[in-house]
Amino acid sequence: FGVAAAAQGWRIAYLGADMPLEQVADAAASLAPDAVVLSAVAAERFEENAEQVAALGARHRLLVGGAGASAKVARRARATRLTGDPVTAAVTMRTQG
Repeated sequence: FGVAAAAQGWRIAYLGADMPLEQVADAAASLAPDAVVLSAVAAERFEENAEQVAALGARHRLLVGGAGASAKVARRARATRLTGDPVTAAVTMRTQG
């Protein structure tokens, strides 16, 4: 996804897999990004951290993707849900921002 987003003109700061949300929030506060993208294979990852994800969505433009990013997760987090393959998701990020 990061490669596809970069091809759409986004500058990427990849924080890595399994980054604690506290550190994601700290990085977002420091970097002041145009968008924060979170991805998870399992919905439980979002659900276990629902409050932190929602707080991140309240402070930043938040996009969620991966098989774990349901419409319910996106609504609760005030996020845009990215669907489809990574290239389609990157185009969606560009066109909805």
